[in-house]
Amino acid sequence: MKQPIVLSHLAHLWLIDIDGTIVKHNGHLESGDELLPGVKAFWDQIPEGDHIVLLTARDQAYTDQTVELLRVNDLRYNQILFGLPTGDDRNKRSETEWVMYRACHFHTKRLRLS
Repeated sequence: MKQPIVLSHLAHLWLIDIDGTIVKHNGHLESGDELLPGVKAFWDQIPEGDHIVLLTARDQAYTDQTVELLRVNDLRYNQILFGLPTGDDRNKRSETEWVMYRACHFHTKRLRLS
């Protein structure tokens, strides 16, 4: 007989892409960001103690706009990594350049304490 899967009681790490996953793809470049259906309901099920890291190819110039989108929609997060590669973007840089560039492009928010 199969044993039920028992998940750890420790906090988990969520890595979630922004464009095309929680908002309309490239909405920030067009008519504005639009939360996709079901995102808020999904987000509300993530336990408070879990750590949420958001990933995006958006340039850092969109930091304020992105943070405001998350605030208005009450989507909590701990970090956002900006400037990640899209499609063939990685092929335009050497591995060392890519790692150094990406390491410098992130936004950290303090954890909310309940």
